[in-house]
Amino acid sequence: MSSNPITADTGIVPAITRALTLFGTVPVIVLGLLVGVFDFQIRRVQAQAHVTATASTVVEDLSLFLSVHQGAIKQLAGLMPMRADGQIASEPAQRVLDGLRKSFPGFVTAIIADDRGNVLAGSHDGAAGVSESWLNMSVADRAYFRFAREQRRAYLSSVFIGRGFGKDLLCAASAPVLGEKGQVLAVVQGAISLSTLAGAFESAASQPDLELLVLDSDGRVAFRSESLPYAVLQVTTGEFDGLPKKASQHQSVALRMADGASQSYIAARGFTPQGWSVIAVRSSGSIMRLTLVDMALVALLAIAVGLAASILGRRYAAGLLHPVVAIAERMDEMSIAAHPLAEHHPWRFAELARLEAAFARMTQRLATSYRKLQDDFETESALRVQLARAQVQSERMDRELTVARDIQLAMVPSEAALDLVSDTIELAGRLEPARAVGGDFFNVVAVDDSTLSFFIGDVSDKGVPAALFMARLVTLLDGPLRRGDRPSDVLAKVGRHIAIDNPADMFATTLVGQIDLSSGHLRLASAGHDAPLLMHADGEIAAVRIEGGPALGIELEAQYPEVSVKLQQGDVLLLFTDGLVEAVRHDGEMFGMTRVIEWMQGFRSRSAHQVVLALTQAVRQFQSDTPPNDDLCMLCLRLPPELSGQVLQDGDLLQSRGLDNLPALLDAMERRLRFLGFRQNLRDDARLVTEEIFTNACLHGSRGPTDVTCEIRSVPYEDGLFLELMDDGMPFDPLAQNLPDVDAELEDREVGGLGVFLVRTLSSEVNYHREGDHNVLQLVLNAGRKIKGA
Repeated sequence: MSSNPITADTGIVPAITRALTLFGTVPVIVLGLLVGVFDFQIRRVQAQAHVTATASTVVEDLSLFLSVHQGAIKQLAGLMPMRADGQIASEPAQRVLDGLRKSFPGFVTAIIADDRGNVLAGSHDGAAGVSESWLNMSVADRAYFRFAREQRRAYLSSVFIGRGFGKDLLCAASAPVLGEKGQVLAVVQGAISLSTLAGAFESAASQPDLELLVLDSDGRVAFRSESLPYAVLQVTTGEFDGLPKKASQHQSVALRMADGASQSYIAARGFTPQGWSVIAVRSSGSIMRLTLVDMALVALLAIAVGLAASILGRRYAAGLLHPVVAIAERMDEMSIAAHPLAEHHPWRFAELARLEAAFARMTQRLATSYRKLQDDFETESALRVQLARAQVQSERMDRELTVARDIQLAMVPSEAALDLVSDTIELAGRLEPARAVGGDFFNVVAVDDSTLSFFIGDVSDKGVPAALFMARLVTLLDGPLRRGDRPSDVLAKVGRHIAIDNPADMFATTLVGQIDLSSGHLRLASAGHDAPLLMHADGEIAAVRIEGGPALGIELEAQYPEVSVKLQQGDVLLLFTDGLVEAVRHDGEMFGMTRVIEWMQGFRSRSAHQVVLALTQAVRQFQSDTPPNDDLCMLCLRLPPELSGQVLQDGDLLQSRGLDNLPALLDAMERRLRFLGFRQNLRDDARLVTEEIFTNACLHGSRGPTDVTCEIRSVPYEDGLFLELMDDGMPFDPLAQNLPDVDAELEDREVGGLGVFLVRTLSSEVNYHREGDHNVLQLVLNAGRKIKGA
C-alpha cells in the first residue's frame, strides 16, 4: 500500500490557520452582537428615565408657576379695597394692582373691571406698548371675564397671543370680587407672560435628542422643541391620548413628521392641576443610531482580529508543525518499505489536543469576562439613572430657590427704597435669611406725607414653605396699611383671613406700627412678636411694653390691643426678630439682649443705617465661623434731632463750636446730604471722615476741646460729593502724617494714624492748606449718587 504524504502546505498548516482565524474572529463577533443588544437596552432605559424625569420636573415647575400667579389673583380679589357704598375704590385698587405686578413679575398686565365689563383700573409693565387709557374699556367679551362672572370662581385661560403684546404667549388668570351677599361686584384679571418659562423649558430639554411639548388645557401648543412637527397654538389631534396619565410612566408613540414620514418616540406625559400637560419625548431612531455606531466599531475590531490571526497562525503553525510532519513522513516511508502490507494509521498530534484545551480555557475566560462585563453594565446603568435623576432634582431645586429668593427680596424694601419713603425720618432695614430663602419679613409704606405704616414678622418655619407663607402675609398686610388702617384692625383682619385658610397650620409673629411724623405719635400692635427697643437721645434704652395678642394664623377671632408712644427728636426705635437676640455661636452661647443694648448705646448719636450695620457686624463677629441658626431681620426708625442752637446753617455751610456739639453738627450734615439725594454708603463715609478730622482738631487744638470752631461746606460734585472741612485749631496737615501699617499685628502697631488712613482711603481727591487762622481740608468722595424720586 502506498503512503499519502502530508505536507505543511496541504495538510495541518492550512487547517490550523483556518481554525485560528475562526477562533479569533467568531468570539469577537458574538461578543460584539451581545454588547450591541445590551448597549441598545441600556440606552433605551436611560432614555426612558430621562423622559419621565424631565416630564415630572417640568410639570412641577409649570404647576408651581401657574398656582402662584393664580393664587395671587384670588388673594387680590379677596382683599380688593371697597368704598362705603360697597363699590370698588378705584385709586386704592390701582395701587393694589401696581403692587401685584411689582411683587409678581410674571404679570404683564393686571386690571379690574366692574360686573358689566368696564375697566376700573389697570397696570402694565410699560414694555408692551399698551395705551395708558384703561378706564371705560370693555372686556365683557373676554372668556376670562365671562367665566369668572357667571361661574363666580377663579379661572385660568388657555394660551393665546394678546393684542398689543407682539408675539409673546400669554395666559390669563381671573377671579370674581364678591359682595357680602355673594353678588359679583367686579372681576380681577392678570395676563401672565409665558416667556419667562421658555428658558426653563429649553434648559429642561437640554439632554441630547430630548424634545419637549407643553399643551394648555384646550390641547393647544404652548411650547415645543424646534424638531417636533408642531407649531405654537396648534391643536393636537389626539396622538397623545393613549399615553399614561402619570409623568412617571412612559410609552412608545409614533409621530408624523413634516416630510410625511412616521417616526417612533419614547414619550411620557404629565398633567398640572390646572389641566395643562407636559409631554417629553425622545426618538427611538437616535438610540439605534448610537448603538449601530458601537457595533460598527466592534465589527472593525473583529476584522482586524481575523486578519491578524490568519497571518500569525499560518506563520507560527508552519514553523512549529513542519518538523513534526517531516518526522511522520519519514517514519511512514520507513514503515511502508519494511512492511508493505502494514496499515497506514491516521496521525494524532498532541499539539492539537493542547490547542483544544487552550481554546476551552479561553472560552471559559471569555464567559467569565462577559458575565463581569454584564454586571458592570448593569451597575453603570443604575448609577447613570440615579445620577440623571439627581441632576434633574438638583436643577429643579436650584430654579425653585432662585425664583423664591427673587420674589422674597422683591417684597422687602431695599436701602434705596427706604431712602425715598420720607425726608423727615431715617429708615434702615436688614434681612439675611439663614438659608437661600427664609420666613422673616418687614416693610415700610407711606400712607400720606405725614404718616408712615410699617411691620416686621417671623414665620414659624424656615426655607421655601416659610418664604411662600411670608409672601402671602406681606400681600395681606400691605393693602390695609397703605390705606392707613389702625395696626390693631390690620392684625385682626389678616389673622382672621389666615386662620380661615391655613391647611399647613403655620403661623407668624408680627409687629405693626403707625407713626405721625408731624407729632411723633406712634401706635403699635403685636401678634406675639418681640417688643421693640426704644432708645432716647440721652442713651436710655427700654423695651416698649405691649400687651400683644396671639400669632397670626392661630385664632380666628383675636384682639390685638394697641399701645401709644410719643417719639422725641433723636429717639431710635429698633424692631427685630428673634434671630438677632438668639444668634448662637459654637459654644452654645446666645448673643442676648444685653449685647444688643450695649451696641445701641455705643451708636446713640449715629444714623439708623449705622445702628443696623453695627448690630449686623456684631452678630456675625460673635458667631464667627458658626453658620447662622436663624434669619436675621431688623428695622430701625430714627427721628433726627432738631438742629441745635449751637449749630448754625447758612445755605450749604454748617458751623458749630466744641466737641460736645459735634454729634449735632454731624446729624445736620447727614440731613443735608440725605436731602440732596446721596446714597447711604456715601453719607456714612462723609460722617466718618468729618468725625475723625474734627475730633482731632477739638482734642489737639491749642484752645481746648470746647473752643474750636468747626465748619462744613458740602456741595454735589460730578457723581460724588465735595467736602470742605475748616477749623480754627492749631495748624495740622493730615496729609503730611505717616500712614499706619494696617497689615501688622495689632500689638505691633503704633497708636493713632487710622483717621488719616481713612481720609486717604475714602477720598478720591484730597487737598490741605492753611488759610489765615484756619485749617482747610478739601476732599472728594465718590459713590453712586441717587437722584431723588428716581
